[in-house]
Order: sequence, then C-alpha cells, then structure tokens
Amino acid sequence: FFFFKQKTAYEMLRSLVGSEMCIRDRYMGRVGFLVDETGIVRGGASIMNEQGQTIGTVTSGTFSPILKKGIGMAYVNTEVSKIGTSLVAFQKGRPLKVKVSKMPFVPAKYYRAPEAKK
Repeated sequence: FFFFKQKTAYEMLRSLVGSEMCIRDRYMGRVGFLVDETGIVRGGASIMNEQGQTIGTVTSGTFSPILKKGIGMAYVNTEVSKIGTSLVAFQKGRPLKVKVSKMPFVPAKYYRAPEAKK
C-alpha cells in the first residue's frame, strides 16, 4: 500500500498555472500613492516601510499635471495598504517619500443626466 500525504490548498495552488498572481492578490494589495518630494517613481522601483523592509513593487508612475506632483500605483503588503500610510520608494537608488492615497487621484467632474423612467 502506498499512502500519499494529502496536499494543502496552498501547495496545490502553487502548482497551478498563474498561481503566482493568485498568491500575490491574496497577500498584496494594489494601492495608489502620491510622491511627497520632487521626483517621479517609475515601474519596477521597490517600496520599503519606515524600518527599511521591502514590502512591495511599483507597477507604474508618472507626473500629474493637475496635482503638480508624482503619482503611481504599486502592489504592497495588505498591512500597509491603508490610506495615509507613509512609505519610501527607491528610484535609481534615491529614496523618495510617498504616501498611500485613494484612487482615482482626481475626482471626475462630468455631468451624468438622470435616466428617463419608462
């Protein structure tokens, strides 16, 4: 008789195609951030907490002409994904202070007419 150890759900999940994204989505959250200093954080930059531990990666970043500062999105640990959390992003070896903010960064200002009742 052969007895096989039953795999846990995590072990089965790791062997599936696309499992890295499922694991990332479970333990990482997508957040928006505003750069507090002068500079732009680009995709691929690492995000660290105040203690210097790497907690995420920037997916995209650019300059916002409306806000007059750098903005971006990143995947970070869910513990630090609360709005207002201060983090540090490293762009080309230079630390930049960033703050987690809500998305969209600028509220939409368009008029939507009420639907006609039938």
